[in-house]
Amino acid sequence: MAPLLTHAPPLLVGVALLADRCTGLALVVLAPITINILAFHSLAPEGMPLGLLLVVLHISVAWQRRSLFQPLLTPRPAA
Repeated sequence: MAPLLTHAPPLLVGVALLADRCTGLALVVLAPITINILAFHSLAPEGMPLGLLLVVLHISVAWQRRSLFQPLLTPRPAA
């Protein structure tokens, strides 16, 4: 049961990202996972290029879709 709970959400979010559905949400959900992968691969020097490649790909997709994040970064007017 535990592997289903730990592996299913990133897999579903990755499929949504590849299918170009809910891209902004997928990138926000995958950001902490990407940072953890980079941190893990930084412990072994031979794995560092893979972690850096993943971060570069994540940032490039996020930069291409930066208009999706604009509503997240605009403050709401005070009530």
